Formats: sequence, structure tokens, C-alpha cells
Amino acid sequence: MRIESFNPFNTTIVSVVEWVTFALSFILVALIITFVIALLYRSWKESSLARSKKDESFITLYLEGLMPDERIPTRDGERRRLLARLIERDVGQNDRLANAQKLYRALGGVERDLNDLKSRWWWGRSHAIYRLTRLHIKEAEPYVHPMMYVGRPEVRISALRYCVNVCPREVEGKMKHIFMSFSRWSHKYIINQLSVAHLSVESLRPLATSRNDDFRKAAAILLGYSGNTPALPPLSRLSDDIVKDVRRESVVSMGKIDHPDAIPYLIEMASDANYQIRREVAKALSKFEDERAFDTLTELADDKAFDVRYHALKALMRYGKRGRTAVSSFYGSSQSIVDELLQAYDRDRHHEGGA
Repeated sequence: MRIESFNPFNTTIVSVVEWVTFALSFILVALIITFVIALLYRSWKESSLARSKKDESFITLYLEGLMPDERIPTRDGERRRLLARLIERDVGQNDRLANAQKLYRALGGVERDLNDLKSRWWWGRSHAIYRLTRLHIKEAEPYVHPMMYVGRPEVRISALRYCVNVCPREVEGKMKHIFMSFSRWSHKYIINQLSVAHLSVESLRPLATSRNDDFRKAAAILLGYSGNTPALPPLSRLSDDIVKDVRRESVVSMGKIDHPDAIPYLIEMASDANYQIRREVAKALSKFEDERAFDTLTELADDKAFDVRYHALKALMRYGKRGRTAVSSFYGSSQSIVDELLQAYDRDRHHEGGA
């Protein structure tokens, strides 16, 4: 009987071949799985893009009044997609907004949001108010308005934004109550929201005459919007306030009103002891090319504060040749500012000539 000798080299070769075969099989399976996943993802992406285009087309046609109500989807998935896209759209005003509100109601958006207003989670309530604000849904006012005074600050500010944009009359005459219901650290957010409403002088009078420094400052800011000339007398009184911030904001608001009637009040404030107020006076007067302001700007151009001199000299450059002559006369005391302004003027003239 012949016994073959054991050869370890042959065993090693067989083992290596088996491992290589296994590795190649594993790689092949992984490639096949990856390819299938890529195909599925591509198919999902294409179908998702097609659905998005279809939804956008539907919303566009409906907002233009070209889509009948009978075509509104009934499936929950399609309705949820349309609701999400409708919220993202800038629908504007008038007919488009009315059609958007009609579609939102038909899709069940208002009913869903009113239910979410009762959510135990504050972010659910806040998001619902945001959606109602976007589409100016007025029937939610009885539910949203009380939320402006109680609960989480995030929800209260969202409710305030809703009232300012959807039912601004609800905030008229309630300024003091609104500010007192928030901490002073929230005042800047409240002011940002209320500034959109362009509140009347009468509605802000309780703040302007309050003993609270923050309230008077808020009134000074909120009175400043273009064309609000009735606010000049109360702003003039606030510009004589003992608090520097109130005086500064009153001067800034006079400039925002952007009316020549503000010039006498601004000239009166040019002698304020605080340089910030004098600086704001120079910036406000720069909006006008009025002869009444020329002498005041000339005085401010020789101010001890750099910011005041800079803005006063910059304002004088708007007075043509006379203003440039006045600016040049301050070369000794404000050389860097004068050089910058005159060089900028020469560059502008060069560009205009080249054009």
C-alpha cells in the first residue's frame, strides 16, 4: 500500500485560493447590493422630483384661479405635501392670498393648526401660529390672541407676530400691557415685531409718558417710520429725556421720519452733551440738503468726537461746491476725513465722466 507524503505547500495554495474566492464573492455581492440601492435611490429621487413639480404646478395654477376645487387631492399623503409647499410659498396679497387661504382650508390646514394650538408641546403651538401667520388666517385670532400674555416666551412672541400681521387692531391701545407681560430682555424682539405695524402716536402715548425708561425708549423707536410727522412733537419731548438712550433713539427716529419738519428739532439737539446724540443728529441731517442745517453741520464738523466730525463732514459734501469748500476748511483738524471724502468725490466724478 502506497502512502503519499503530506505537502504543506499544496495546502497553503488551496487555502489562499479559497480565501481569494470568498473575498471576490463578497465584493461582487456588495457591488450588486450597492448598484441596486443606487437604482432604487435614483428612482425615488426622480419620482420625488416629479411629485414636487406636480405639486408646484398645482399650487401655482390654484393661486392664479385656474384650478377647479374638484382637482384638490383627497389622499392624506398628497394633502400633506401640498400643505408643506403652500406654507413655503410667498403668496403675496389680494387674490393670490385669498386663493391660498381657500386652498389651505380645503386641505385641512386650518383645522390641523387649531388642534396644534392645544398641543402640550410649546414648539407645536409655536409652529402652528407661524403657519397661521404666513397665510393670514383670521379665524384663529380668538385662540392666538390670549396666548400673547401667558406661557412660554417663544409662543408669546409668535402670537404677537400673528396679531401684528393679521389683526393689528388687537395690539392698538395695549402697548403697556404687552411690554409688561414680557421681561425687559425680550423688549428688542417685541419692538422688532411691532415696528411692522406702524403704530399711531395715540397708541404709543402710554409708553412715551411712562416712568419706565425702557418703555420710553421703545416708544421713541416705534415712532420712527417714514412720513410719521405727527410723531415729531412727542419725539421732541423724548429728545429732552434724562436718559441718554431715549434721547438717542428719538433723534434716530426723527431721521427715519425723513421729513423737513424734523430739521428744527434736530438742530435743537445738536448741542446735546452726549456725543452719540450729536453723531445721530449729523447722520439725520445728512438726509436733507436744507440750508437751515448747513450752519449746524459746520459746527458739528468741528466737534471733539471723531464720529461726529466724520458724519457732519460727510453731510456737508452734499451741499455742492459750497459744501466742499466748507469741508476743505477743516483740513487741519480732520485731515484724514477730508482726504477720504474729497478723494471719494473725485472718484465719483471720474466714473461719471467715463460713463
